[in-house]
Amino acid sequence: MAKGRPSVPEAIKKATGNPGKRGSKTTADPELLADLSPPQWLSAEAKVVWEEEAPKFRKALLLTVLDVPAFAAMCQAQADYRGHVAKCIAEGEVWTKEQTDKNGNKVNSQAYMSPWAQLKSMSFKQLFKAMEKFGATPADRARVEVNPQMTMFPSAIDESKPENRAARHFH
Repeated sequence: MAKGRPSVPEAIKKATGNPGKRGSKTTADPELLADLSPPQWLSAEAKVVWEEEAPKFRKALLLTVLDVPAFAAMCQAQADYRGHVAKCIAEGEVWTKEQTDKNGNKVNSQAYMSPWAQLKSMSFKQLFKAMEKFGATPADRARVEVNPQMTMFPSAIDESKPENRAARHFH
């Protein structure tokens, strides 16, 4: 089992300016996903999630051809979570089991978590972990800003914005 901090992907290092100043691995940047049609093996519910989320993630430059299996798994986890939430709303998260004596009189009542609530909890954990990997949580977005156009085309920087005035001089 690996110890210490998890390694930071090269794209994140590039986007944050490599604050640790460690050498980077030279790898080719994977191309953005052009075809946004969902994989055939996804469930119908997960395909709906894919069609909602894929354009957003590609626009944020977070969905490349290499990310399809992981992104598809995240969409499936979100679809599962949505389904489990719907079941909890319909059937309740806490169920009650009544115990009766041999005459049919109520002796005891015991509350327990429904299986749907347990599945909802597990699918939420899976979904949240996958979302963190894609930078889909507020904390992850605050840490990473992907804007390759600013560094590739310095003439396209809008110098009327105060935050961009100095950026042109560092390219």
